Amino acid sequence: MIDNISAKRVTFREKIWHAILRERGREVSRTLEKRMHPWGP
Repeated sequence: MIDNISAKRVTFREKIWHAILRERGREVSRTLEKRMHPWGP
């Protein structure tokens, strides 16, 4: 039971972590695009 609960917690944390990484990844890609092509849209 304990292992099962801990596993569920890890998956829940991973879901949140992946969501945060996704948002950060989008921001980083946007800033990189601006730096690479400042004259672009």
